[in-house]
Amino acid sequence: MNINVILMYNFLNKKICSDNHGKTKECAATYDQTHLLSFCVSEQSCEPDWLQFDGSCYYLSLVKSDWHKARSACTKKGADLAVITSEREQIFLTTKSAASPSRLFWIGLHDSTDEGAWEWVDGTNYESSYKSWKEGEPNDHYGDEDCAHMWTAGEWNDALCSNGQRYAICEKKL
Repeated sequence: MNINVILMYNFLNKKICSDNHGKTKECAATYDQTHLLSFCVSEQSCEPDWLQFDGSCYYLSLVKSDWHKARSACTKKGADLAVITSEREQIFLTTKSAASPSRLFWIGLHDSTDEGAWEWVDGTNYESSYKSWKEGEPNDHYGDEDCAHMWTAGEWNDALCSNGQRYAICEKKL
């Protein structure tokens, strides 16, 4: 277990922790009124069987399922399907998943609400975010391909959400 000590400040009556990377979050530790600074302890590591990268933990499922069941399995783990926001993250997940025609992974991207209007499950703006579609994708080939998965070499493809032949990549923020 990796534990980092971080500083806590009282700002606008909120207890805020700041780690040595400049990230802040609300802290549940008590604030000592007689001291300007107090310390709180925060665990900054992933659970066993999860991979850590850039402030998130990732779990690669071992069971194939459709997109909705994959998302449900992730939420039961306190996570959601992965939201890929950078080339670095894309390369990390492609490398760790060994994505290939026989190893396909659902990600947290869909256009099931409005055809052609792709949405990330966490609300990240799709239009301004990183993309890694396979050439010619998304194409809605079967007229109902509303969910995205990582394809050969990690490129994305749209597929039927009901396709039960995909694994999942779950992501949980630290």
